[in-house]
Amino acid sequence: MIADLTVDGAADALVQAALDRRGRVDVLVNNAGMTSVASGGDAGGDVAELSLADWETALSRNLTTAFLMCRAVVPIMRAARYGRIVSVGSTTGAVSAMPGQATSTAAKARLLGLSRALALEVVAYGVTVNVVAPGYVATGSQLEFEAAAAAAGPIGRSATPDEIAACVMFLAHESASFVTGSALVADGGHGLPETWPRP
Repeated sequence: MIADLTVDGAADALVQAALDRRGRVDVLVNNAGMTSVASGGDAGGDVAELSLADWETALSRNLTTAFLMCRAVVPIMRAARYGRIVSVGSTTGAVSAMPGQATSTAAKARLLGLSRALALEVVAYGVTVNVVAPGYVATGSQLEFEAAAAAAGPIGRSATPDEIAACVMFLAHESASFVTGSALVADGGHGLPETWPRP
């Protein structure tokens, strides 16, 4: 099923479709979202340059979608007394920021806050809620400056999508039952002090 998750009711329909097909919902991975597009260009600009519409669109895509999906699955997971909710965030917002990226930075920071608050609400029902916070990832849409920044980091490259997926799979697994309200940072060491040794 394809749905616009920024539309109220779409998340409920998507979850119902999953229930109709599988009879249960054990895992939710919130991976919908994108860098906001303002006036047909790339993300944002400085705060003083953002329109309210750009701001609200970015939050809708990157935060409200996760809220609506969580709201749709939580009653099901509570009734089953089991569930794993994993949201894909970013190091931007969780541990760092970038100039001209106020919208995505704010959205990803709020995603972490939402996850931590929800983790407390559902922990007694056997449901865990966590965030994977990737750094630079070598996707088809990666920008040149992102690849260059990753190459200059401690590991010397961007993550592969499979490496980030492995982090999601760990948090979604039964063996991660003691991990909740946490952010798993996968940034190749970019968050380490600048004194890391260079070869």
